[in-house]
Amino acid sequence: MSTREDGDSSLGWEHIYKMKYTWAVTCETMRHVAPLQGTFREAIADFSFAGFTIPKGCKIYWAFNMTNKNPDYFPDPERFDPSRFEGENGGSHPPYSFIPFGGGPRMCTGRDYARLVILAFIHNFVNKW
Repeated sequence: MSTREDGDSSLGWEHIYKMKYTWAVTCETMRHVAPLQGTFREAIADFSFAGFTIPKGCKIYWAFNMTNKNPDYFPDPERFDPSRFEGENGGSHPPYSFIPFGGGPRMCTGRDYARLVILAFIHNFVNKW
């Protein structure tokens, strides 16, 4: 995220693709402070959870921030560790364990645009202030 050799600090696609660690830091930040705290869903079948039977049709509130702090998915969940999101495809996490932009058929259609805006903001913030 530094200035190019010619002194120009403008951001191009080649820079965006190289900002992998910046995106890992952003993901770890979103894991600690989820952009959306949760959502309601409807049980599509009867199931048991923590000793309770949840009937089909029951409305359930899924708190994303609690999933993001689950030690089964994120060891030492209170520690800020961007390396969790490094590597191929942003690290390997079980499906629906990290969903700052939703998941499955309800995935946010603007997630790639949001990523671009976040990375451009960080680039400009670091280079201009």
